[in-house]
Amino acid sequence: MGKFAQARQNDKSSYQEIPGSKIPVAKTPDCKVSAKVIAGEALNVNAVIKTRTPIMYPHFTLRQKARSSNRHPQNIMHMPLRGEWTRIIWIQ
Repeated sequence: MGKFAQARQNDKSSYQEIPGSKIPVAKTPDCKVSAKVIAGEALNVNAVIKTRTPIMYPHFTLRQKARSSNRHPQNIMHMPLRGEWTRIIWIQ
C-alpha cells in the first residue's frame, strides 16, 4: 500500500471500508440492467460510500436481450447526468 493510501486509511474521519456484499444494487423494472452503486446514485439507489466531492460511480451489467424502452428508443436505459460532469464509459 502506498504512502497516500496508508495515510487515508489512518485518517478515521474519512476512511471507509465497505465489503462488496454491502454495495447496493439497483435494477431496471425488467431486471435486464443492474448497477452496483459504488458511489453517488444510479437508478434511484444511493451508494453507502460517502465522498468528499460529488461523483457517480455505478458498475452496470446488461443482461442478454436488454432492449431500449419506448420512452428513450435510442438507449437501453436513461440516466441523467450533471451537464458539467466528465463521462467515461468502459464496455467489455
